[in-house]
Amino acid sequence: PLLFAGLYWILHAVGLDNTAAISHIPRILQGLFAAWSDYYSLRLASRYFSPEAAKWALAVHLCTWTSIYCLTRTLSNSLETALCTVALAYWPWSWCSQRDTYSLRLSLVLAALSCLVRPTAALLWLPLGLHLLWTNRSSSLVIITQSVLPVAMVSLTLSVLLDSMCYGKLVIVQWNFLQFNFLHDLGSVYGSNPWHWYFTEGLPSLLGTSLLPAAVGIYACTRERKLLAFVGLFVVLANSAVSHKEFRFLLPLP
Repeated sequence: PLLFAGLYWILHAVGLDNTAAISHIPRILQGLFAAWSDYYSLRLASRYFSPEAAKWALAVHLCTWTSIYCLTRTLSNSLETALCTVALAYWPWSWCSQRDTYSLRLSLVLAALSCLVRPTAALLWLPLGLHLLWTNRSSSLVIITQSVLPVAMVSLTLSVLLDSMCYGKLVIVQWNFLQFNFLHDLGSVYGSNPWHWYFTEGLPSLLGTSLLPAAVGIYACTRERKLLAFVGLFVVLANSAVSHKEFRFLLPLP
């Protein structure tokens, strides 16, 4: 909402806050986020697999109905997806030759922003972070103290300050989100689904005709390239523990 409020303020300042502009500016901004996500989906697939495979990955991404329908909508999940995609494109995968501190910190900043937009994004970054520390055991302390902690502390501090300023009292939105959705499961007032819903309805509906090629691709790729598949499985299992389920909750999955 703060992004859209800033756009509305600019429109008001320049005298263009008419009905058409107010209605379309958020959609245009979200369309730019979607295009940003599309471009970095190509870059991610190129780094994670190969430039040739990236072309097919982009084609599948662009032809998926969830990308067409959801990414251009003004949902927090859409911005979360764009931030996660760009962050993954800069992530220091163990098999990539281009691995530097700048890319890691940039990826961590974008990952932190995605968690601020929707705290459930942490489900994606937790296993990836643990894998990074495990594969870099000799320098894990340096990674934590020089990259992870500074980014986490600055982003969380800014989030608490901004939210508290807006609410007029001390507010930790991430803790409230955890309490509401996971500890007390109050999201069930919006509807409940069985634990297997993401496996029996969610993923098949999201992937559609790409379900079989995706399964074959996961089976055929090398063991280290299966990392994102395991991360995706972890995210789905964690979300399955909550009774309220929606298609858009799986939107950030690679």
